[in-house]
Amino acid sequence: MGITFFAIIGCENQPKPAPIKPNEVAIAWAKLTLFITQHTPSNSPTFASRAFGYIGLTMYESVVHGYEDYHSLEGQLNELDSLPKPDTEKQYDWVLSLNAAQASILRDIYIQTSEENVLKIDSPERRIYEQYSKNLKEDMVTNSISFGKEVAQAIFEWSKTDGGHRGYLHNFDKEIIHPDFPGSWKPPLFAQSFSHHPLHPHWGENRTFVAVNAEVEDPEFLPYDTVPGSPYYKQFEAVYKKERELTRAEKESAIRWGDDPDVSFTPPGHSYYIATLAAESSGADLITVAKAYAQTGISVADAFIECWKWKYAFFTERPNTFVPKYIDEEWESFWRDPPFPAFPSPGMPYRRRRLPRP
Repeated sequence: MGITFFAIIGCENQPKPAPIKPNEVAIAWAKLTLFITQHTPSNSPTFASRAFGYIGLTMYESVVHGYEDYHSLEGQLNELDSLPKPDTEKQYDWVLSLNAAQASILRDIYIQTSEENVLKIDSPERRIYEQYSKNLKEDMVTNSISFGKEVAQAIFEWSKTDGGHRGYLHNFDKEIIHPDFPGSWKPPLFAQSFSHHPLHPHWGENRTFVAVNAEVEDPEFLPYDTVPGSPYYKQFEAVYKKERELTRAEKESAIRWGDDPDVSFTPPGHSYYIATLAAESSGADLITVAKAYAQTGISVADAFIECWKWKYAFFTERPNTFVPKYIDEEWESFWRDPPFPAFPSPGMPYRRRRLPRP
C-alpha cells in the first residue's frame, strides 16, 4: 500500500515519521480508504464504488476554497444544492481541513467497519493534526478542523438520499421476481459468494452524481442463440476455449483481478488505486490530487450505477450456465462467477426488460 500509508499508521513505539507534505496527506488518506474498503465486512463492488464517490468528493470540497482557480461542485452535482463555505473573516489551514474531513467521512460511510479499522483512522488523523497544527494560532486550527467536519457531514447527509445508503444491509433482495427466459441469469453453483438471488438488483435506480449520466442510452445486445457459429454462441465458446489453455501467469492474473470479497479493494478500488499511482509519480500539488480523487470516485460511482442498471435490464446468463448446457456438459470453469448477471456485449438492438419488484 506504500511507504506513506504505513509510516503514518505505524506503531507508537516506532521512530517518529518524517514530515508529510500536503499532497502526500491526500495520498495517504486515499491509501487508507483502499485498505478500509478491502477489510470491511459485508462490502461489495457496488457499495464500494459509492464510497469512493463520496470520499473523493469530500477530499476536494474540504480544500477547494483555498484555491481561487478552482470551484466547488455545489450546484453542479445531482441535488447537491448547498455545501458549507468558509468564513472570509477567518483563516484556515487546508491540510487540517482535509485531514478532519477524510477521517469523518470514512467513519460515516464505513460505519460497519471493525474497531481495529477505526483505530487505523484515528492514528493518521492524530499524527497529521500534530504536524500541521504546530505553530498555528488556536483559532486557525479550530476553524480548519470545524470546516472539514462540516463539509464531510453535509456530504454524508446528502449521500443518505441516493438510494444506496447502508446498502450492505440488503445486498440480496429475497423478494424480487426473477425473469425467466432463454438465456436469463441463474444462481451459480460455483461462485465467489453463493446466493439464490443476485447482488443489489435495484442499484441501477440510485441517484447518479452527475444528472446527465442517468440519461445515457441503453447499449445494444447480442440476441440469444444456441446455434454453433452464431455471435452469441461464439462469445461463450471463446470463454470456454480460453479457459482450457490458461497459463499459470494468466490464472494468477485472473485471481488478482477477480476481486473476491475481502481479497482486494474491489473493481472500483482499482481505479482509485491507479489514481494514487498517478498522484505519487506526478508529484502534483494538493488541489490537483484532491481533484483527481473526486473525479475518479464520482466516475466509478456513476459507472457502477449505469452498469448495474443494464445488468438487470438484460438479466443475462454467464458462461457457467451456458457452456455446460450447450458446449461441454463436463466443463468446470477456473473462474468463479460473481453473484450477479453478466453485462451484454454490443450487437443487435434489444428491448429492455424491467426487473419487477414484489
